Amino acid sequence: MSTPHMSKSTMRATIQFCQYAYKTCHNPRTRKNDGDIHKLCVYHRDWANGVQKIYASKRRQRLREQKHCSGTTSNVAALKPLPLSNDKQSTPMDPMDMFVLGKLFLDDGMEPVQTTSTEWSSEECFALCQLLLA
Repeated sequence: MSTPHMSKSTMRATIQFCQYAYKTCHNPRTRKNDGDIHKLCVYHRDWANGVQKIYASKRRQRLREQKHCSGTTSNVAALKPLPLSNDKQSTPMDPMDMFVLGKLFLDDGMEPVQTTSTEWSSEECFALCQLLLA
């Protein structure tokens, strides 16, 4: 910031102004409780603190979701599969049942669900937990 051709008074005046990095700000720097000078003015400090609060709350929410999902997966892993019966008896099917099952599961008119997201939302985690633990 200091160049050889800047006078001491110019440097002192520059140091007294807000040191916001992305744009020149001519507001005076604010003081800390202990008397030292902050790097930013009141406006840019409030703005930076607001952004930091939003980021911190999103991070805490993401950690809560990860903790919630990881806590339920350990419960799911503890479940043991039910043994299959060795009965080879077939269950009679009604033609109407076959038609309904075909419409439900073999409907070619439905668009496949595709997503590029690799993270699960809290609603998806909750639904999966409800399905697996029911």
